[in-house]
Amino acid sequence: MAICDANCEFIMCDFGVNGRISDGGVIAYTQFYKKLKSGSLRLPQPSNPQNSQRELPFVFIGDEAFALRTDFLKPYSRRDLDHDRKIFNYRLSRGRSKIENSFGILSARFQVFQTAIRLHLESIDKVVMACCVLHNFLRRKCGKSYTPPECFDQEKIMDGTVQVGQIQIFSLVCMVAMVETLPEKQIKCDNYLLSTLIKKVLFLGKNE
Repeated sequence: MAICDANCEFIMCDFGVNGRISDGGVIAYTQFYKKLKSGSLRLPQPSNPQNSQRELPFVFIGDEAFALRTDFLKPYSRRDLDHDRKIFNYRLSRGRSKIENSFGILSARFQVFQTAIRLHLESIDKVVMACCVLHNFLRRKCGKSYTPPECFDQEKIMDGTVQVGQIQIFSLVCMVAMVETLPEKQIKCDNYLLSTLIKKVLFLGKNE
């Protein structure tokens, strides 16, 4: 279970709940949802979107599995759709595609997610968190190389169609090519930061 921002960076990750439990059940176990319900999450104050005079609140977006709240939007049921609700669902799905892209990038770039993770249970959480941290780091520092534009779904405004992104065709080899194009000093710096991130996350709670 994770939440991402508009740049496909993870801002909350939670794991460890049995995979048989529904998304709606999983989120109930998270500290995020407990704080959201208690009002202690400290969401930003409502503000005016760009080119708009209407003040709107900040909300989270989920799929049908989650409970509807004033601060958590979900699509209308497919059984009760009219023209306006179809448009609403379409617009909502455009926002929700960010988290889908984030998971797609993560699984395509880090091969550990492409098969069963053969580690002790207590180590899996640290490995997953390390990958999420590295994903955020690479999105910020070298997003165009780590995730070229063709990775993402592209919407054609004129006809309303969506061209599905080709995340799966990219491999970790792109990361090597990315580093080779950097100046020597930056390569040393980025390699040091990457190794530090891995060390800090994987050895969290242990003596170095």
